Amino acid sequence: MKQGDKNINIAVLYANADQNYWGELERHLALLPRMHSNVRIWTRKDAELGTLLKQEIRQELSRADITLLLLSADFAIENIFDEETRILLSNYAAHAGKGRYVLPVIVQDFMWRDHYDYAYDIEKLKFFDRIVNNPENRDAIYTEITETLNQYIKEINARSIRFVIPTWVGFISGIMYNNGFVRSRQTPLFKQYKRLLRYELSDNVEETCRLMESDEADLIWATLDRLPSVLYKLKDRKPKVIAQVSWSNGADAVIARNGIEKLEDLKGKKVIYPYDSPAFTFLKYVMVQAGMDTFDIVHLPQKNVDLDVISKTFQHDESIDAIVLWSPYAESCLAEIPGTKVIAHTGDHPNLITDVIVATEEFVNLNRDELQLLFQGWFAETAKFTQDELYKIGALGVLIEAIIEPLPTIIPSKIRTELVDSLRVYFQSSLEKVHLSTLEENQAFFAAAEGGVSPASGLYNQFLEFQFPEFLTDPKMQWDNVVDASVIDGIKLSE
Repeated sequence: MKQGDKNINIAVLYANADQNYWGELERHLALLPRMHSNVRIWTRKDAELGTLLKQEIRQELSRADITLLLLSADFAIENIFDEETRILLSNYAAHAGKGRYVLPVIVQDFMWRDHYDYAYDIEKLKFFDRIVNNPENRDAIYTEITETLNQYIKEINARSIRFVIPTWVGFISGIMYNNGFVRSRQTPLFKQYKRLLRYELSDNVEETCRLMESDEADLIWATLDRLPSVLYKLKDRKPKVIAQVSWSNGADAVIARNGIEKLEDLKGKKVIYPYDSPAFTFLKYVMVQAGMDTFDIVHLPQKNVDLDVISKTFQHDESIDAIVLWSPYAESCLAEIPGTKVIAHTGDHPNLITDVIVATEEFVNLNRDELQLLFQGWFAETAKFTQDELYKIGALGVLIEAIIEPLPTIIPSKIRTELVDSLRVYFQSSLEKVHLSTLEENQAFFAAAEGGVSPASGLYNQFLEFQFPEFLTDPKMQWDNVVDASVIDGIKLSE
């Protein structure tokens, strides 16, 4: 296994005066990389010559899944170790330990409770202090420490990467990589890192953000136009944009009836749409382009409501003159509601609505290698779409099967077949209205162009000015502070 394949990082900090303790413990811990080929152990003696020790320690602690602290008075008076340990414990407390393990080992008795526990309450951690009281039986204690770390490694290897995506074919490359929504052991991600990938559908921005806030999702979808809203909701988790997966190229649409032929005819009319969504952005944008004011229409924003419910509300309440949705719900409205027609769509504005992936800073730091492998496979699937028409047919089958698989088996086969046929029609239409982004397009999207501004930054800033002027001067909302292109930049084009 290559060095880059070792995705579980264990960082060990100890004072120079305590090297003997580490030497004894190291003999036991040396078993762990033999038992788990994806484990890497780093200590201060591994610091590269010519690097700043403080900088390297901070970098290693930021990526460490497990940190082993050999605490003593000598440790506490080494300023670099003491400072970095306090930062580590502070971050651990802020995130309630999610995703990380910290294991303090008291190798020499000192006022550690007053020095660390008063501020960080490390007694809530699993820690070992019996070396001091039972020095003649240290090997038994080292064995117990090794067994504890082994259990932590097993727990990390057993984690799924939980990914919330919308009902939109722009994410079909990721679904194909995983061969559906459920956990697959056939992906390179599992074969190399023992990590499973699990998708969950949600078109609701509020719910999607809640799942990440409550640590029930590791990766979530967002559109760049509504990204500031997502970032604000998740500001305590330090969210980062890590990839861009698709563009809407006709999928978002304004659908009207009651004799309405063009956007200008909407003046004074009722328009229903999902609140805080790309549909809302698109409506505002095309109205401005048509010389209209947002107050020219009667807004019926629907908050925390499924898109299917919004479609049904439009279908049954004929006093509502227009609806703004995206595929495949747009196709459903056109097929099921007589007299409806598209009066505006993103096919006329193809570089407006784009889907991006958001992760927390903490998750990226801990899983950068896994994310690079995931998106390397994702973009490989995208390349197949552009090269093989037959591949698209198979991909639609995987997507449809993933959607209908949870349905009860008591549903008659005729109804199930009709459902499959309908889904195929809708998603085939959706595929014609999406541009799936390639790796090369991602790298160009995030790279600084002439003037030092990337296309992603330029578009994001346009949306800030257009919809979120209150965030224009907020440092936390500036593009450089909300993007992490290291995942995309770390994927080799030749691979």
